Amino acid sequence: MRVYLRAAIAQYMATGPASTPPVLPPRPAYPLPRAPDARSTQIPAVPALPLKSTWATVVKNGLPQKAVPIAKAVPRPAAKSPRKETPKAKVDKRLFLRLEKDHPWRKLSTSCVRTRLEYTFEYFGNQITSLHRVRTGFAMLAKNDTIRQETLDCSSKLANQNVKLEPSSNFVALQIPNVPVSIVRVRGPMVVDDNVVSAKILNMTGVLPIQVRPHGTCRPGAPYRNWHALFPRDDAPRAGFRLFDESGKATIHKPRRQIEQCKRCLGFHATRDCSRAPACWNCGSNMHSEAECKALTRCRNCGGPHRSDSRDCKVRPRKSGPVTKEQLARIRQIEQGEFAKVARARAAAERAEEAIIAAAKDVSMAEATGFGALGAEEEV
Repeated sequence: MRVYLRAAIAQYMATGPASTPPVLPPRPAYPLPRAPDARSTQIPAVPALPLKSTWATVVKNGLPQKAVPIAKAVPRPAAKSPRKETPKAKVDKRLFLRLEKDHPWRKLSTSCVRTRLEYTFEYFGNQITSLHRVRTGFAMLAKNDTIRQETLDCSSKLANQNVKLEPSSNFVALQIPNVPVSIVRVRGPMVVDDNVVSAKILNMTGVLPIQVRPHGTCRPGAPYRNWHALFPRDDAPRAGFRLFDESGKATIHKPRRQIEQCKRCLGFHATRDCSRAPACWNCGSNMHSEAECKALTRCRNCGGPHRSDSRDCKVRPRKSGPVTKEQLARIRQIEQGEFAKVARARAAAERAEEAIIAAAKDVSMAEATGFGALGAEEEV
C-alpha cells in the first residue's frame, strides 16, 4: 500500500494539478520480496543408517517367499437358517381302563393292576411304559404302536372282569351358553332338548355333533341353559355361531384343571411322587388309619374343625393359585383358634353328660338302699 502511495505522490508532484487523474501503474516496478512460507519449506530427510544383516533380523523379517504355498480360504456363502416348522398337534396315545365306581380294581395299587394286565395280555418286560390313576379308572401307555394295537384287538379278554378298554377320544367340545329353555313358535311353545339343539347346530354349521348334553346345573325355572356339543377334531366347525339368535357365542371348552390332593399325606400335590407316611383323613394323624380314629375331626392342612378333603379348607388352592407362606401362617393361626373353640364346647358337653349320668346313678342307688323312702317319710 505504501508503494502505491509513494508512486502517486511522486507523479502528482511532477505533473502538478491537472484535470485528468494520474494513471497509476498496475503493480510496482520493484515489488518487495515476500517472506518465505513455513509450510512450503522442505525439511531435509535424514539418511537412514544401513542395517547390518544379522540372524536376528533374518528371523524377524522372515523369508521373502513362503516355502509351501498355502491356498487361500474361500469364504463360503452363509447357509440359510432353516424355517421353523409349526409344532404338530400332540396325539394322545393312551389306553383307558374304564371301571365302575364300586369295581374291586379301584382299591388295588397300580403295580397290582400292571401285573394283572401283563398276565392277561401275556406281556414280557416293560411293554407298559406308564400306568396311573384317572377319574374313570386307569390310563396306560404302551411301548410302541404295535403293542398298542394288539392290546386294543384283545380288549375282549377284560370283558369277563367288567373292565372296558378304550383308546383316547379325539373330540372337540364346544360350549354354547345361554340357550333358551323353550322357544315360542306359531303352533305354540316348544321345549329345547338335545334333538332340537343338534338339528339347529346342523342347520347353522352343516356338521352334526356326535353328542349334545347339558353342561352344569340349572336351577328350576331358569330361562336359559348351557349346552355342550362334541365334534370330531377333523370336522369340527368354527366357533362363534349362535343358536336361536339368543344364545351366547359358541367357544371351545377348556376343562378346568382339577385340584390334586395326595391320598397319602393329604397335601395338595400328586400321589405318585409322594413318599410321606399315610395320614388319617379325619384327624390328620400318622399313627392310625381313619377306621381306627377316635379323635376330633381336624384338617391336616389348615388345622380347622373339618376333614382334610373338605372344600371349607382355606388352604385349598384357588383360581389365583396356592396360598403364600404368610397367608398359610395366618390361616393356621385362625383355624387353630376355631378348633380350640369346638374342642372346648365338646369337652363341656361331655362333662355335662357325665354329670347327668352320675346324678342318675346316685338317685338309683339311693332308691335301692331305701334312703329315698326315709327322706319321703320325714318330709311328711
